[in-house]
Amino acid sequence: MNLNNSIPLFVDLDGTIIKEDIGQIAIKKKIKDNIFNIFGILVRFLLFGKPSVKFYVSKNFQVDFDKLHFNQSCINFIKEAKKLGRKVFLISGSQEIVIKVVANKLNIFDGVYGTRKNYNMISYNKVKFIHDTLGFKKFDYIGNSHQDLKVWEYSENVIYTNVNETLLLKINAMNKNKVFINPIFH
Repeated sequence: MNLNNSIPLFVDLDGTIIKEDIGQIAIKKKIKDNIFNIFGILVRFLLFGKPSVKFYVSKNFQVDFDKLHFNQSCINFIKEAKKLGRKVFLISGSQEIVIKVVANKLNIFDGVYGTRKNYNMISYNKVKFIHDTLGFKKFDYIGNSHQDLKVWEYSENVIYTNVNETLLLKINAMNKNKVFINPIFH
């Protein structure tokens, strides 16, 4: 299939480029460091919502790259798109300060966008951000989760990897061009 390389490609992080969910890792690490951090997490969630929790657990989190499994076929797909002159952006529900660390290590993205203190970069929020903040009306998107269904609704093509059977049924029901990236995690 030929993709339109003149439109940007947006790529999810958790479960897509890496097998793990880096936000979940940060939460577990915060609690492991001090069990009483659970109260800080709960209070922030109840008073300020998920973006506040993501910031709280991520602000001093050190990414351990030895414990991450990268989807080599997805990275290769991105590198091929870049060779063709395509702009590629990382967009993730994980906290932006953490995903920038991963993006810097990979060094393949033209921009990096994640959850900020007051904006949870998931589902339709990604679409709003792409349309309203970045000004792109057309785009492609690589994802792997049910939260990505809303993003694919607005993308030109459904590009997916590492999906479960339930999500695959929903993807197959979509009336869009589809591209499957066979996940190979290292």
